[in-house]
Amino acid sequence: MADEQTLNHIMNEYEELRISAANERKKRIEEVNKKIPRVAEIDREIFQCGMENTKRIFKNPDKADEYNRDFKENLRKLENEKSNLLKVNGISADYNKYKYKCENCSDTGYDKNGKKCQCFKQKLINETETYKCCIFSVKYRGNNKNTKF
Repeated sequence: MADEQTLNHIMNEYEELRISAANERKKRIEEVNKKIPRVAEIDREIFQCGMENTKRIFKNPDKADEYNRDFKENLRKLENEKSNLLKVNGISADYNKYKYKCENCSDTGYDKNGKKCQCFKQKLINETETYKCCIFSVKYRGNNKNTKF
């Protein structure tokens, strides 16, 4: 089993990967919004429609089905407009998604079932091998004083 320091190091690596993915996502969104301001407007409209729908349902729960139908229709129109704008401008529809190094665990080290991901296991192996190499190197240098490096 790996020691606490090794596990902390690996978890810090994962945190850095997630931060990097978030920063890259934010950058892509900003670039798209700058290139196509209407996309940002559509996102705001979608948010506002959702908020309005929720308020309407709270005020009149008996009409929730009707309100939800209207909301879904509005949402579909806005999403289609956004999709068309992205397509015309050669931008991938998933530009606003996180791009993780490991899609299996989303750079957490654990899959959706809470089990260690293969990438986590590989990081443990790599850390262990690095540690063994360092120990071997120190021992080797200590036992062979005439050896030049």
